[in-house]
Amino acid sequence: MLHAPITVDRDRWLRVPLDFTDEPWPDQLAWARWLAIETQPEAPERRERIERLALALAALPSAGVSARYWHYPCDGEPGPALDVAVSRPDPVRLLRPVPPRAVVEPMELPLELPGFDDAARRRSLLATGDQPDGPVLAVVEWAARVDGVVVDMLAADTDPARLSRLVVDGDALLAGLDGRALAAMVEA
Repeated sequence: MLHAPITVDRDRWLRVPLDFTDEPWPDQLAWARWLAIETQPEAPERRERIERLALALAALPSAGVSARYWHYPCDGEPGPALDVAVSRPDPVRLLRPVPPRAVVEPMELPLELPGFDDAARRRSLLATGDQPDGPVLAVVEWAARVDGVVVDMLAADTDPARLSRLVVDGDALLAGLDGRALAAMVEA
């Protein structure tokens, strides 16, 4: 789990534990049940759905992931998860190469974030099957670079509209990271 200077809007994001060693819950199921009760105290009919979603997010592969956050705005419906990874890539690149299965030209936007040398966001639609008009996966990637360290964030969803609802909150989550402090924490 990422233990770095980060400001997270708790009205927009829930941290998903990747390891339960230092957590108050013994495992993924206990965390998912606790979360369902905490977030749905007045709606027991929704608890089962929230528990299933939380358990699925906690069970996602986490190799290379430093932290995972669930977009769970207090004024809306739960959305996809966002994975944060911190690395010292060689060569130091900002965004990963454009995915080969993009169905349209990805949209890239430079971002200005205090504490980072440069940053960008890319939105892509990727084909998921063999048919050109088949289902797509919407992907949003963020990357910010400072002192040779790159912070990558990634969120994906089969519903592009649902994924779009977290873009502004994702920008704010990235802006909440202290880039220089992160760079100092990453081993050379």
